[in-house]
Amino acid sequence: MQNLTTSKTKLEMSVLSKFNPTEQKILELKSLGNVRFGDMTNEQKQGLAKSLVKLSYFVGIKEPLSIDNLKMLVYYLANQHPAFTQEELEQAFFMASSGEFGEIEHYQTFSPAYVSKIIKAYLSKRSEASVKYHAKLQKQQAEEESNMKARQYNPVEGCVDALCAQYDTYLRYDEIVSDTDKFPYEEMRASIAIQMAQKLSLFKDYDSSKESAFDFFKRIYDKVPRDKSVDETKKVIAEWVRVKSIIQ
Repeated sequence: MQNLTTSKTKLEMSVLSKFNPTEQKILELKSLGNVRFGDMTNEQKQGLAKSLVKLSYFVGIKEPLSIDNLKMLVYYLANQHPAFTQEELEQAFFMASSGEFGEIEHYQTFSPAYVSKIIKAYLSKRSEASVKYHAKLQKQQAEEESNMKARQYNPVEGCVDALCAQYDTYLRYDEIVSDTDKFPYEEMRASIAIQMAQKLSLFKDYDSSKESAFDFFKRIYDKVPRDKSVDETKKVIAEWVRVKSIIQ
């Protein structure tokens, strides 16, 4: 995982650490940007040919590959699997030899069909690992963003927003109390706003057994002078919260 350390963020490394070693290796090779078969120079293709010879012996094929077969196999890989890399090919054969792809028989022939089966099995595993990785990454990113917002949350300003929103609602009091569908929702919002204020030692006199949260705000805001614009009144409300509130 050393190569990933220099290119991955701390969050990405944290997500990768939750995968098993094989999945980590697959994801590492996918992200390294190694030379793809379709982009190889002649010299790099010669290196690929040498790797193919080693892999044929590795899987137990006794007959050595002929020069012509090697050339055709390299040509085949460059044209049929241009986005695959030599490093991934070697990893694919290691996984196949460990039985991770089930039974893929070579019948003592290192043929394009046999190599393709291993590549396709590997690509399927790579796709699964990639989907799982991005899902976990998105989930952890969302959790970290949520935690960051929670740490940055200002309870006083949150209360200001809630009480100003209640003033907007107060101005539509008659409309809301006559709407049986809307009223329960607005009552809940008003109750939450009171709870937020009480955490700042405001509205300690509120008694839910004597009046609804919605009516409480009507009683409070009925006392507010109506000689100012809505925006100006909200500024007065905000200033009152900031001066009177005590964070518990």
